[in-house]
Amino acid sequence: MPRLMTPFLLLWICLLASVVRAGQPEARQLLGQWQGVDPFSRPGEHFRLDLEIRSVNEIPLSDNDLLAYRVEGQIQVQALSPEGGQNPLVISVAFMGRYQPVTGILSYEIKGTPAYAGVKKTAVLNDVGDTLAVVGHSAGASRHPAFVLTQNASLAAEVLRLAEPRSNQRPNLKTNKPAADVVQQRAASVSRRGVTASVEAPAGQKRSKNPARAEYQQRQKALQQQIQEAVRARDKELTAQLRQELKQLRKDYREKKVAGTSGKTTRTQAVQRMKEPCPEPIVNWTNHLIANGDSNLGYRGDVQLSNLFRPQVYASVFGKRFSQTGADELKQLLEDLQLPCKNDGSALAKSMVRQPLSYVISDRKGFGWTEAGIGGVAAEVVAEWQQRLIESLQGAGAVEVEEYVHTTKTLLSLLWPIERDSTGSAILARRNNLAVTGIDRHLGQLGQRIANGEVDALTELYHFPESKLFKRLLPEELDRQKQRFFEAVDQGVNDFVAPIRSQLAKLKSPTQRLAQGRAWYFPAATALERFNDRHTFQQFENWFYSDRDRDFKAGKSELLGEIDALAELLESLQWSFQYKLPRDSDFSQTWLEVEAHLFAKQEKLEHEHYLARVGEGPFGPHDPGAIYLNAVIRMDREQIKAEDRLFALAYQDVVPFASGYSSRSSLVQPLLVFIAASWGHVYQGCMDKNYTKYTRTTQYENVVTNGWGAEISRYPTYSTTTTWRINDRHKPMFRMSDGNIPGVGSMKMAAAFLGGDKQKWKIVDDLLEGSLKQLRKIMQTKPCNDVVLQTIDENLITLWHEKYGG
Repeated sequence: MPRLMTPFLLLWICLLASVVRAGQPEARQLLGQWQGVDPFSRPGEHFRLDLEIRSVNEIPLSDNDLLAYRVEGQIQVQALSPEGGQNPLVISVAFMGRYQPVTGILSYEIKGTPAYAGVKKTAVLNDVGDTLAVVGHSAGASRHPAFVLTQNASLAAEVLRLAEPRSNQRPNLKTNKPAADVVQQRAASVSRRGVTASVEAPAGQKRSKNPARAEYQQRQKALQQQIQEAVRARDKELTAQLRQELKQLRKDYREKKVAGTSGKTTRTQAVQRMKEPCPEPIVNWTNHLIANGDSNLGYRGDVQLSNLFRPQVYASVFGKRFSQTGADELKQLLEDLQLPCKNDGSALAKSMVRQPLSYVISDRKGFGWTEAGIGGVAAEVVAEWQQRLIESLQGAGAVEVEEYVHTTKTLLSLLWPIERDSTGSAILARRNNLAVTGIDRHLGQLGQRIANGEVDALTELYHFPESKLFKRLLPEELDRQKQRFFEAVDQGVNDFVAPIRSQLAKLKSPTQRLAQGRAWYFPAATALERFNDRHTFQQFENWFYSDRDRDFKAGKSELLGEIDALAELLESLQWSFQYKLPRDSDFSQTWLEVEAHLFAKQEKLEHEHYLARVGEGPFGPHDPGAIYLNAVIRMDREQIKAEDRLFALAYQDVVPFASGYSSRSSLVQPLLVFIAASWGHVYQGCMDKNYTKYTRTTQYENVVTNGWGAEISRYPTYSTTTTWRINDRHKPMFRMSDGNIPGVGSMKMAAAFLGGDKQKWKIVDDLLEGSLKQLRKIMQTKPCNDVVLQTIDENLITLWHEKYGG
């Protein structure tokens, strides 16, 4: 039953697609009844299709979409019995598809039907608009036999005749089950798939028998009984006579059997016919393969044979359509193919087409006269559509042509190679011409934008060969358009740099020209330098940087004077931005000299800036931690906040996981914790009366793992216990640290382990490590009542309470 559904859906879809095309009926004229036969079944069990298209509705469009219609309707299927009559089995299926007026193609894919999942259908109409050619293909690229749906009564009758058995038909379906059982099985299969079906099994139907064979068997049996009786009577003369009659009976039957299957009367006549040349009509018929770009030597599949059965092709040789060929004519055609055409030594005799063609004439299982005959009619319909397609190409736009490229392949596969290739060439030629036009138009637009100074247009120009337009060019055109692109690049570079040439020429001051050139070139550098392999860009670059070198020489004294006048470090760091381009160092020795003078100035200002950060206090610029500890002693809260921000940003950059560590948000906390933890060891005689002991024990374990790193066992090894005596004034800070005491040198170990920005690590080292080193030095060399130490301790405690409270 799923097999039935697929062809049906195809049919109606096909109808829609062909009709709406230019020069064909409107989509709504597809409404109505269509009839046909689906040969996608076992030979002798084809299906009659009655298709009714009930609605055709326009599908809402989005941007760049082509007009399309949704088609819906109902299809009824009747299985044709082996005798050519109508089987009572009737199946009714609803269908839905999509019709594309631009291509004239109706397409459909059945979903949710296991036997046909993934089978797509495509169809087109003939010139008159009353016949639809349908073809299906699956994901594995296998193609199903083509067929037709029609509103033409005579063609519908012809299609039904092609589905009927002929008198010389070989049995294609062998089964021990009566026809009634087959019908009941199909009905059960249909019912399981949820499709309405009605079945009436014919009563008293008997399997047909071969009368000649039955008569032969009866006579043979009678003679064998008579021979047995003569043997028992020991009548040798009668026995010999009867045996001779049995021998002659068998010989006569064999000769009649050969004559009945091959059209010959005797074996002698068959041998004689093998010596004759292949009849001229058959030679002319198969020569259509060569005339249409195919070969009569190699076998290319069912499509190759179907085209020989096109009504016009077949009638041009035999004077009638294939459907009008009688049983005797078919027998004669089969005999000619199997005897003289096989043995006359001609090209046809040596080809691989003759044997499959004889199979079609003999209606062999798989691809017999029904599939070939109906396929030939479908191929002729597709050929009419193909001619309309070629005629419509001249006025087709790019969107339409792309639709042709992606949707016509299945239909064109039904045609002669010469038709298929000419259509493909015509589509690609039109596609190529449209691409050339699009390239010319787009290059013109980009050229205008580039001349107006748009940097983005340069970037678009560079990537333009990657666009779809270039991919649609024919190979012979691609080289020409690439050359056209390179010409556009050269012109674009010249047009883009022309304004700056004239602007720079008007400026008298060399430093003004340097600043103006830098302001113009810097934002365009990336886009322009993409074309550094073009001679035009190389000429521009040589001119541009040569002029800049002359300006650096002419304006050197003025530039050095500006550098000497710089008073702030930040100002010195930003000064070069108004003049310098990345490649100035490659083209100008003078700029290198100016830059060296700038670096010396920056180093001087940086040292002055550092001295200003150290400020007044007991520690000099060469003492570690001087910046922060002097600020603490002076209680310079603004500088302390600034240094804390600088430390926090640098520390979080080099130690990302520390971003949520609140104790690192200010240096006050780690410095106080260091003092608190160290005080009880260094100054035991200077402890507060109410100091507190804190003890922490750390247990260490030995973990045993296997070769893959998985833990097998673990056991304790040793433990360490640390005790701190903490002054009462330091308790809040120590509790906040949770026993994490900063150590001198820990930041250097972290830097070696984590890596990262050396400049950021230097900031961390100068502020935290330097301060810890200085505190350790003071506590190792000074008494507990040292004024500097007491001032640092008291001020840090004050700052801590201001920041954290408590």
